[in-house]
Amino acid sequence: TFAFPRFQAFKIKAARAEAFVNIKAFATAAHAHHAEHGLYNPSGGVVGFGVLKYFPNLRATYCVVTGVGFKATNCEKLRYFYAFTTSNASTNFSIQAKSYLSMSGSTLSFQYGGGGPPINISTCPGGGGLHVFDDELHLDHNGVLVQFTDALDLCT
Repeated sequence: TFAFPRFQAFKIKAARAEAFVNIKAFATAAHAHHAEHGLYNPSGGVVGFGVLKYFPNLRATYCVVTGVGFKATNCEKLRYFYAFTTSNASTNFSIQAKSYLSMSGSTLSFQYGGGGPPINISTCPGGGGLHVFDDELHLDHNGVLVQFTDALDLCT
């Protein structure tokens, strides 16, 4: 019984490696774009890549980040959805990587990331019969990485 929670934690940490790699590569592309053009995101606002699913009707896949020069491949397989936000296109940005899945009973209701969570989310109680896997990282333009929500706390 002790090995199972540790194995769950290992699988979450291994999946999180995707987020670390992509978020750092995305930040590098943003800094390179800023060095060349003087702006982090010429269109302003939020751009992202990955898969968003709202069950049962909506599914959206974003594979190209416009204006920044970062392109993700195999978006369907990414476990995280990535969002690049600029409040002032020339001075700062933040990048969020979010893996999220909620289920009520056996019915899926919402999902960030097409690859899904690395574990069976029945081990992630969310209250009221809802099971939620939520893992989110934020990186700012200074390179400060913060674990915003931690699936290790929710699911192990």
